[in-house]
Amino acid sequence: MMRIIFFLFCSLVLVRASKAQINVVPNPSFEVYDTCPDNNSQIERAVGWLRLNRSPDYYHKCAGSNPYIGIPQNLLGFQDTDNASDSGYAGFITDPNDDGVHEILGIQLIETLVIGQKYYVSFSASPGYNHLGYICFCNKFGFRFTTKIDFPRPIISFDLVDNYAQFYSDSIISDTTNWVSIKGQFIADSAYKYLMIGNFFTTSQINSTCPGSGRNYLYVDNICVSIDSNSCFQFNEIKEPKTKPNYLYSIDESTGNLHIFNFPTTNHSTKVFAYDSIGRLIYLNETMNEYIDISISNFSKGIYFIKLNEYVIKIIF
Repeated sequence: MMRIIFFLFCSLVLVRASKAQINVVPNPSFEVYDTCPDNNSQIERAVGWLRLNRSPDYYHKCAGSNPYIGIPQNLLGFQDTDNASDSGYAGFITDPNDDGVHEILGIQLIETLVIGQKYYVSFSASPGYNHLGYICFCNKFGFRFTTKIDFPRPIISFDLVDNYAQFYSDSIISDTTNWVSIKGQFIADSAYKYLMIGNFFTTSQINSTCPGSGRNYLYVDNICVSIDSNSCFQFNEIKEPKTKPNYLYSIDESTGNLHIFNFPTTNHSTKVFAYDSIGRLIYLNETMNEYIDISISNFSKGIYFIKLNEYVIKIIF
C-alpha cells in the first residue's frame, strides 16, 4: 500500500493551492469538539468557535439523549442535522424587543480575505422554540467580517448590535421542519481575518412575527465562505446515514508517525481532514487505502483533530 505522509509545511501549501475549492471557515458544521457538550451555553467546546455576546448553545450527537443539547431532540426543539452524516450545529437567541439579547459567536478564518475578491457565502437555519415555548420568527440573521476580535469579552454587550453586517437574510426564516439555505455573495473591502455570526441589527430594523411574548431562537449549521460558488451553494445534498467505523490509531514515537487503521474495506473513500487546536484546517485529502500514516514529527506539541468522513479522532501528543 502507498504510505501517505504529510508535513505541516506541505499541508499549508496544499490548502492554499486548493483554496478555490475550500471553505475558509474552519469547523463549519460544528463537527469537531474539544469536549462533548453536556449543557446549554457551551459553544466554545466546538473547536475554534468563540462566544462574543451572551451564550450561544452547542448541540452534538455525542451528547446522546441529553434533554438539553441532544440531537434531534433538545430543550428548544426537534431538529436533526442539515446533512444526515453530520453531527453538530449551533443555536442562537435573537430578541426583536431587546438589542442586548443577541447571541453572537466568531471564529478565525483559515485564510485572510483578499481585498476586491468576490466571496460566496451561505448558512443553513431552522427556528426552534424559545424559553416561553413559542416559536418566533425574524430576519436579519447573518455574517459580519472583521480584521480583529477583542477577546475575552463581557458576557452581555451592545457594541456589536449596530445595524451592520456584510451578509444577512432579509426575509423572515420560518420553516421549522426543514433547514433553509441562505445564500449570497459580497466583495471583500478589507483584509478580514475573522467571521462573526448572529443578528447585528437593532429592534427598529428587525421584522418579526410571534404568537406571544418571547425571543426568536435559531438553529444554524453549514457555515460557508469561499471564492468558489460550488463550495457554498451545492453542499446541501442528501446523504445516507453511515455506520460509524471503529477507527483505531497509535503514535510511533520512534518514527514520529500517527498510524490510523481499520478503515472500511469497501470501495468507499475516506475523506481526511486535520485541524489544529483552534480549528484551523491544516490538511485535507481523500484516500481509498485501509490505513494512513501521518508524520507529526514537525507538529508542535498540543491537541489536533483528525476528521475521517464524519468521525473525529482527538490526538494529544
